[in-house]
Amino acid sequence: SQIFENRKMSKLTTEFVNWYGKSFPVESTYMKVFNNDHLIDDLSAKNIKKTVTELQAFSKRLTNIDTSKLNLQNKADYFLLTEQVKLKLFDYNIRKIWQQDAHFYVCILNNAIEGLMLQVDDSTSQVSQNLLRRLKRIPLYLSQAKQNLISIDKGNLECTLDKLDDLQKLIAFQLPTIFSKDSVSPGFFESLD
Repeated sequence: SQIFENRKMSKLTTEFVNWYGKSFPVESTYMKVFNNDHLIDDLSAKNIKKTVTELQAFSKRLTNIDTSKLNLQNKADYFLLTEQVKLKLFDYNIRKIWQQDAHFYVCILNNAIEGLMLQVDDSTSQVSQNLLRRLKRIPLYLSQAKQNLISIDKGNLECTLDKLDDLQKLIAFQLPTIFSKDSVSPGFFESLD
């Protein structure tokens, strides 16, 4: 029935949005979903495999939806979700961007920091604390990148290095204006070295 298909699609949309926010927290910040602003994407090989499996499960559930019975809103959600799942599966499972593109990692890292820095109003706000928590996760994130990259696409290496330079300047010049030494726990800035 139409009611059943619409409920099924609404439930799937809610589950996907919640899952997406946890799986891609940096993108979620840019999409104004702030539940996971303290996180950076977990790009460990184990988690990437888990993400691909979950994307495949969403894809399968989407194929079981009868779009002819959906209302306009659910039909739009169906097509948006379907395209997003296909895109992520292409990047992670076919193109395997996480194994060959250093720029992929640098862009996520830049967006993780810049996305929150644009929202910071003072050093004691929740946004500021989430930014600090993201910054503390950078060493683990970079470690995952080093483990995953098996070859580097040299075509965008210069762009990647330029982006890293911009990120370094962003951190060096803007963070001290947001956070004073007394607004964060002792030893925090030293832990970023």
